[in-house]
Amino acid sequence: MCRFLAFWGKEARRLDYFLIDAPNSLNHQSAGDSSGRPNPHGWGIAYFSDQQPDIIKMSNPAYEDPQFRFIGRKISARILFGHVRRKSYGDVCYENTHPFVKKGWLFMHNGNIPDLDRVIEKLQRYVTLPREYHPEGQTDSEFLFSYVLYLFEMKKARGVEQKFTILKDIIFRIERMTPREKFPELALNFVLANTDHLFAYRRNRPLHYRLWGGGILLASEPVDRSSHWREVQDGSFIVGNTPGEVRVIADPDPQRVNHREWA
Repeated sequence: MCRFLAFWGKEARRLDYFLIDAPNSLNHQSAGDSSGRPNPHGWGIAYFSDQQPDIIKMSNPAYEDPQFRFIGRKISARILFGHVRRKSYGDVCYENTHPFVKKGWLFMHNGNIPDLDRVIEKLQRYVTLPREYHPEGQTDSEFLFSYVLYLFEMKKARGVEQKFTILKDIIFRIERMTPREKFPELALNFVLANTDHLFAYRRNRPLHYRLWGGGILLASEPVDRSSHWREVQDGSFIVGNTPGEVRVIADPDPQRVNHREWA
């Protein structure tokens, strides 16, 4: 169900060890992750080399593509997202391949939103996406990304706390829309970042982090044997205002239904 790696730091760093050379690098996880499942339905690397993001995406498996290794060794970046896809919604094609880039933000997702059409219909009763925010592909991931960004703009959110409040509201709406019997199928692991702010969330899929290189690494699975990796608690967010101000916020709404008891 996809695997990803992200770096968000103060200065540009080379990430080739984590992308390619580590014992459980993203390249290895494309062939088979810790569960033994391949993630062969495309790969992408998005990064900031300046103030504007660049992105390279292919719909073929990373482990079969020498371009993944070439690009992974070439890039030095302050912000980098790498993703290998195992599809849930949408065809295997460029438009459905992660990460996604829009209006200076990067987004990638490891997961699944059950009954997506019903969720989209309900959310758009609350706020309807204008045409410029319509997804180009078919994935639940890109819809969620577009919806979050439009609400940031519509509500004129500027600071990290305003954006975090909007993001929490959307996530909790989706969780509450999900029927009890389908909650184990819901997976909302994602990372969202620009040059100013970072947000990540864990729900029903693994997520780990490690402080490294003057910033933070986020990964679906630890990519090496370092003891510095920490597992994010289910239902928790990571919020960054600057690379030196990154918080792990455990279950920020204790009044909501504890869906973990349903499984």
